[in-house]
Amino acid sequence: MRVQEAIAASVHRLGVRHVFGLMGRGNMGFLLDMVHRHGIGYIGARHETNAVTMADAYARSTGRLGVATVSVGPAFSNALTGILESARGQTPLLLFAGDTATTHGDYGQFLDQAPLLDAVGVAHRRLDEPHRVGPEIAEAARRAVHDRRPVVLTVPLDVQRKPVEALVEPVGPPEPAPHPLPDAAALDTAVEAIRRSRRPVLVAGRGALAPPARAALIELAERAGAVLGTTLHADGLFAGEPWNVGLLGAHCTAYAADLMATADLILAFGTGLDRYTTRGGHLFPQVREIVHCELDPRRAASAPVTVRLTGDTTATARSLAAELRRGGHRATGFRTGPWDPPPPSPASATGTPAPGFVDLTDLLSTLDAWLPAHRSVVQESSHAAGNAVGHLRVAAPRARVSTFDFESIGLGLATAVGTAVGRPDAPTVAAVGDGGALMALGELETAVRHRLPILLLVLNDSAYGAEARELEMRGLPITDALFPTTDFAAVGRALGAAGTVVRDVSDLVAIRDWIARPEGPYVLDCRLDPTLVSGWFQLAIASPEGYLRRPRWQPC
Repeated sequence: MRVQEAIAASVHRLGVRHVFGLMGRGNMGFLLDMVHRHGIGYIGARHETNAVTMADAYARSTGRLGVATVSVGPAFSNALTGILESARGQTPLLLFAGDTATTHGDYGQFLDQAPLLDAVGVAHRRLDEPHRVGPEIAEAARRAVHDRRPVVLTVPLDVQRKPVEALVEPVGPPEPAPHPLPDAAALDTAVEAIRRSRRPVLVAGRGALAPPARAALIELAERAGAVLGTTLHADGLFAGEPWNVGLLGAHCTAYAADLMATADLILAFGTGLDRYTTRGGHLFPQVREIVHCELDPRRAASAPVTVRLTGDTTATARSLAAELRRGGHRATGFRTGPWDPPPPSPASATGTPAPGFVDLTDLLSTLDAWLPAHRSVVQESSHAAGNAVGHLRVAAPRARVSTFDFESIGLGLATAVGTAVGRPDAPTVAAVGDGGALMALGELETAVRHRLPILLLVLNDSAYGAEARELEMRGLPITDALFPTTDFAAVGRALGAAGTVVRDVSDLVAIRDWIARPEGPYVLDCRLDPTLVSGWFQLAIASPEGYLRRPRWQPC
């Protein structure tokens, strides 16, 4: 057995079902062994950052370990944006990368990869001891799952072909992370804060997505008299539950924002309460106490936390509820009458589109009504695509996948591919801007090749919309942020997808058959008026009074 075979065998024994990658000389040995010897499904990307982002989205949408692989040198440097996104997103992921031979000599693709990873704070190991390959991979998987982070494993070219004297040590899927409780004094302090509160809100983030957490958090909220809300990454966690106000932050409804304006206590679980979730603190003007539960003490909150609970979400919520129950505490809080919220009303675009451009709110609302409730929704980080968050709803946790954490555009298509692979029984709706779509256009071919049921909404304003708004704020013309219009429907058809240009909601009739039987990708080229500002962007950024331009709360 050679090292490349030992790597493939170890990955197989981890229970890995899919690997996302781009093959080159530096990784083809172990990649082909994974696929042809062990039957691991391979999704070949067209760019290395997209390969990593696919694995990232797969992990986010399934709760399983994501696995990606790239080659050496320029392939590795190409992957860096995806690596950073997964690190910022706390995604459990293994990236297997080729590395220069231990005696590289004059090699054009030489790159000292370790300092790059050190510079951005990403964990990594070099697999240069053949007898340690199995244990190193098992430990990397354990660390990725327990610490919720990517781990990069680099393999020198010459080491890959070396023999392994013994068989790979038996490994299996990493055990679930332990469930530690915070110290007793901190729990007591949190209980007292809950007892003092008159209008508490419980906010769950991505760190609360473990299946048992939902019931534990609901019980705690009932005891405390709290309404329930989530961050973007936990959207759908409390779907169907009364006293659930849904998404909080940049894309919350007006009704939810009005309720949050009267909250006096935040119970935050598995979320850093970043500037989008709290609207820079402006969403919670009367909050005086914040109880923050996070498993990793190194992850600080972007809010003035008063009680820190370092522990597991499920175990901590159960412990707090049990202590309140022992003391006979059951508050009314927000729950003073029947739960009868108004229909959702997320912020819409400001103004009416000019003739020839579709109304984005009408477009998204129509799709929300037509598409099945069992769906996945992806939106990339962009001015126009942000509208999909408020208007395209999800009915389950992990059904919304947002690779927003590094705030890079161009990741939406790859995110859609990884999500569609992870949730194959549901159509994936992906909202991307035209600028981001052009950055990653090759992955539309990937979606076609694998016949993935992706409805790709290219929100095409022929512009970099956020930059156009910034130019307006500076009193400058937006012409340098505008581009000739691309016919994405025609491009999609050229790559083997179906495609339609949408200038009016009536044009959506073309996708009725696809909705009934979603097979392969469908491109909707949605023509938008580049002069209009998205409602959420106006509130957050596109004016001097935008809450992100004058935050009340700072990281602490």
